[in-house]
Amino acid sequence: MYKTVPELKEYTRVMSELGNTTDLSLEEGAERLTKFMNIMGTGLNHFRNIGSTVVELGNNFVTSESSIVQMATRIASAGRMAGMSEAQILGLSNAMVSLDIRANRGGTAISKLLTMISKAVIDGTEDVQKFADAAGMSAEKFSQAW
Repeated sequence: MYKTVPELKEYTRVMSELGNTTDLSLEEGAERLTKFMNIMGTGLNHFRNIGSTVVELGNNFVTSESSIVQMATRIASAGRMAGMSEAQILGLSNAMVSLDIRANRGGTAISKLLTMISKAVIDGTEDVQKFADAAGMSAEKFSQAW
């Protein structure tokens, strides 16, 4: 058999659990989380970790799992380009949704900001100093941290 059969079984099991214990439908969860993982380059063997993180955030904050996943999927490309991990993107998504920021507008806005900061750091433009000032650090330290 193929090496991925156990991973696919685990994927199916996790999706079923998410569909039964969260506001994510089986179809919505599978589509959005798979898209998120594809964008991030996450292997199927990490699917349970992603699912557990989404459930933990949904259970402990004023957000729903579906809102977190929707926002995370919207900002995944820019977040990956900025070097963010899956957990960081999910956490940022949770924070944004907790502030009642909607995925369609908020996702676009944060993606533009992450892209703008990444480009400024890569190109070494004067804008790095503006971001560094806002963060309360030098441009050099900001660039290293970014």
